[in-house]
Amino acid sequence: MKILLADAHPMVREGIKSILKEHMTIQEIVEITDYTLIPAYVLQKKIDLIITEFNFPSDHFMAVIRKIKKMGTDIPIIVFSNEAIDNAEAFKNAGVSITLNKNCSDYLFIDSVQKVLKHTGIKNKCVVQLRD
Repeated sequence: MKILLADAHPMVREGIKSILKEHMTIQEIVEITDYTLIPAYVLQKKIDLIITEFNFPSDHFMAVIRKIKKMGTDIPIIVFSNEAIDNAEAFKNAGVSITLNKNCSDYLFIDSVQKVLKHTGIKNKCVVQLRD
C-alpha cells in the first residue's frame, strides 16, 4: 500500500507515519509539505490513500480536492484538522471520504483508515462520515 501524506508539520507527519507503520503493512509513505502538489503525485505514483491536513484557505483547498477527483481517480481521501470542519457537505461534494479530528486516539485513526480502505461506514464522536 502506498500512502500520500500531506502536512506542513514534520512532527505531525512523523507521528502519523509511526502509527500507520505500527498497525498496517505499508509499502511506501510519500510525504509532501504542500497540499497543492497532491495532484502531481497522484499522476506520478500509484497512490492507494491520501491523508492531508486541512489548515488552508477553504476555497483553494477544495479546488485541489476536486481536481484530484476530476482526474478520474477513486483514491480515498482523509482530511484531518485540529479545528472543527464547518462545512462537511462541501467536503463530501468535493470527494473527501472522511474528516478526522487530530484529537482522536491512535486506535480510532487506524480503524478509520482501515474502514475507508474497505469502503465501510464510520460513525462516532471523532469521525464524520462524508461518503459511502
